[in-house]
Parts: sequence; C-alpha cells; structure tokens
Amino acid sequence: MPPLAVKYRGIVRKEFDLDAALHAVPASCWVDELAHSNVVGGEPVPRHPNRWQDIEELLDAGITVWKTVNVQAPGKPE
Repeated sequence: MPPLAVKYRGIVRKEFDLDAALHAVPASCWVDELAHSNVVGGEPVPRHPNRWQDIEELLDAGITVWKTVNVQAPGKPE
C-alpha cells in the first residue's frame, strides 16, 4: 500500500495511510515502526498521534496486524 504524503513544515513526509488500509479491508496488514510518532501538525492531520493507536484501530476493524521493526526501503546513498 503506498504511503500517505503529509505536508509538514515545507516538506512532504511519507506516513502510513490508515484510511487506505481500513478502506481496503484486508484480512491482514503489515505495519512498520510500532513506536513511530505520527506527524502532528501536518496536512492531512492524523487521527492518532502514535502508530500503535493506528494499529489498535486496525485491530478493532477486525484486521490482523503483523508488526515489523523498521524495514523501510533504503534511501539513496549520500
């Protein structure tokens, strides 16, 4: 699932798209970075300040969640 582009202080951050995940109604979902803090003050505004709260909402919707530990795609070498 593609990340959500969030505008924040003149830059665009890529965040987990909770609404897209809920809309897709998957049987299960892999979610990275359980301890992540969502971009509060960005646009669009996140529903929850923390990723673990996003995961609780997925679980409440009946979606099985597998958490991962920082498996983001590597960035460009500097």
